[in-house]
Amino acid sequence: MQVRLNRQIIVKRKARPLALEVLLHESALRRVIGNRRIMAAQLRQLAEVGKLPNISLRVHLYFAGSVWGLPATPFVILDYGTDQRGRPIEPPSCTWMAR
Repeated sequence: MQVRLNRQIIVKRKARPLALEVLLHESALRRVIGNRRIMAAQLRQLAEVGKLPNISLRVHLYFAGSVWGLPATPFVILDYGTDQRGRPIEPPSCTWMAR
């Protein structure tokens, strides 16, 4: 949980926030986890962070069909940015998430 909270701080900070690109499937927005109150809070949070200039939040709609070229399991690509000379701080990494 602490890692997730720290990641939110880094993405939302005022000075040099990290860029975040998110592609959600419509089913993730419609599936109720917890209860309606929890889901409403989650949707409000998405709406708020989607307004930030460093965050791209897109929804893949049901009627659009399958997303070709994407794996069947969720994943995260982490890009750590560059130093003052434009060199990567760390190489990008991809994390596969268990279902």
